[in-house]
Amino acid sequence: MVLSRLKSLPSRTSDTAEIDLLSFEDALEGVSASVLLEAVRQVNQAVLGHAFHPSPPELRMLCDKIQRQISEDRARKAEGERQRHESEQRRLQHEKTKTSEARARVAAMLSRFTQDYETRQAAARNDGLTETADQVRNRLKNQIGETAFNNIPDLPVKDTFKHVGAAR
Repeated sequence: MVLSRLKSLPSRTSDTAEIDLLSFEDALEGVSASVLLEAVRQVNQAVLGHAFHPSPPELRMLCDKIQRQISEDRARKAEGERQRHESEQRRLQHEKTKTSEARARVAAMLSRFTQDYETRQAAARNDGLTETADQVRNRLKNQIGETAFNNIPDLPVKDTFKHVGAAR
């Protein structure tokens, strides 16, 4: 029997083994073997918070908790399956309503969108690249003045970051 795995734990029960056996039989009535086996595993892993042989009510409460978890998991799975089935049914129903004219209209709209998108992407890649270097130089001279423009160094200073964090 599965309960024999609990014999290694210190017991708080009475000296009458027959009474203890009857108490466990009454407490565990209707519990499946797989649930009882999982409860015994959890008792041996000290889930109850003590290292003693569980009382019949403790073991039954643990079995009920495990059975509730199993039932909730099954219900969650069933709900997920039901939702997937309903979604698939709605999709299939929607597919049935599509006519060849509607499909052609959607294909044309997609084609126009794709063409417009590609045109905009090509224009975005070319933005800012239409001016030559001389045109940029002349525009900048006009914006900030020729004197300020001539004070801009041609190359960055080599030692710009040499003394980062150093006190001067």
